[in-house]
Amino acid sequence: MTFFRSPFFRPITFHKSSTAKGELRAHKALLVLYYFHILSILINPE
Repeated sequence: MTFFRSPFFRPITFHKSSTAKGELRAHKALLVLYYFHILSILINPE
């Protein structure tokens, strides 16, 4: 599980920044992608 060390999972420290919403949206998209990726591996291991 090395992807937890990626920069995408760094804490968001700029909540008041104008890019915070876009950053949060990107984080959610990445989390969803990782979730489905791991889920597909668990369901159909090859």
